[in-house]
Amino acid sequence: FQPFMASAIFVWIVAATPPTPVTAVLARAGVRGAALTRLASRVPEDTAEAAAALELALGDLEAAGVCAKTVARMLTRQPRALPPLISCRPGPLLAAMAAAGLPPAAELLPAEPFLLSLDPARLQSALSFLAPFVSVNETNQSVGAFVARQPQALLWRSERESPIVLALEEMGLPRRAVRSAISSFKPVHTLASADNARQTLSYLQEAVGLDATGLGALVHTFPPILGLSRQSKVQPTFEFLVGISDHTTAARAVRKFPQLLGLSLDSNLRPTTAYLSSIGVDLRRLLRTHGAALALSLDGKLRPTVLFLETEVGIGAIGRLLSCQPAILSLSVEANLRPKCSYLRHLGMENLGRLVSQFPPVLTLSLENNLMPTAQALTEAGVLHPPDPALRPRHLAASLEKRGGGTHTR
Repeated sequence: FQPFMASAIFVWIVAATPPTPVTAVLARAGVRGAALTRLASRVPEDTAEAAAALELALGDLEAAGVCAKTVARMLTRQPRALPPLISCRPGPLLAAMAAAGLPPAAELLPAEPFLLSLDPARLQSALSFLAPFVSVNETNQSVGAFVARQPQALLWRSERESPIVLALEEMGLPRRAVRSAISSFKPVHTLASADNARQTLSYLQEAVGLDATGLGALVHTFPPILGLSRQSKVQPTFEFLVGISDHTTAARAVRKFPQLLGLSLDSNLRPTTAYLSSIGVDLRRLLRTHGAALALSLDGKLRPTVLFLETEVGIGAIGRLLSCQPAILSLSVEANLRPKCSYLRHLGMENLGRLVSQFPPVLTLSLENNLMPTAQALTEAGVLHPPDPALRPRHLAASLEKRGGGTHTR
């Protein structure tokens, strides 16, 4: 009875809570449930003035043939289209679209709601940008026909007009980083604001200790960083990495492998680090030497590799081995580790688990480029007579160093 009463009281309180001005307008338009909550979070100031502006915007859309029910579906699908509706009436944009001979707004906007972020000047700029492209690639086709098939094309723009490109240049990033952003981060052509990218990069400059060159290297390596939210993604992820190591180690890991910042905390980093910690891996050491291991699939890569090392190679202290040489986790069991271990046994290393535990780097040496040529050289010199139970992994590495070093397989 008590849980029922508590639930009923909660429902009554929620139902009795008066809607805010903008949410009341959205509710009348047909937005419901969780979508209404998500849209409310998009409104900087939920005031009567904002609600009045939204009412006028809905009126403009209704006059252009876009009914309130359609607007509700559009905003539910694309919540970021709401702020432009409140800040600027769409009437002039809708008139400009009609004057340009584009398909009706009732066809274009449901397909790409974020077109509402355009203004007449930006629309004209987009049409000018598209015209040469369409004339070359769409013989006897108008820009209107092209846009009917790809409404999102109206969000394209010249790279020189991109707020993100301008922001990167203002921050002094090298041209190489800007080119990477243009070629690899597609939203660079469509985002109307660089505020998110600027906040993220400014945070990384301070938290990771990057100058313009270092920041450029990070963007060049991982252009999607420009689309990650500082508040909900980058900062919590970096703070998590600091928590499992220290600030210096986390900063060095991000500089070396910035893709770490794109990993999901709940789906990837937390379960992966929990598993590695449970088998005795030193997370600080792993992050310092091979942070990329945290991006590996837990069930598809890490667990099978550990199972192979424990059961088929005979490694006892798996945590110690992987703390010493975490790059082993990135090696393929079938294409790398299994044939390599078979060859080492062929040379005479029968108690392979114990021997590898004494010198883990042997598993990172290339079979074709290091182990086999070194063993062949030792055999030809009369030093090695396979199978030789006296052979140790260090003998192969030491001989390799005397022959001028070697290549590690990662």
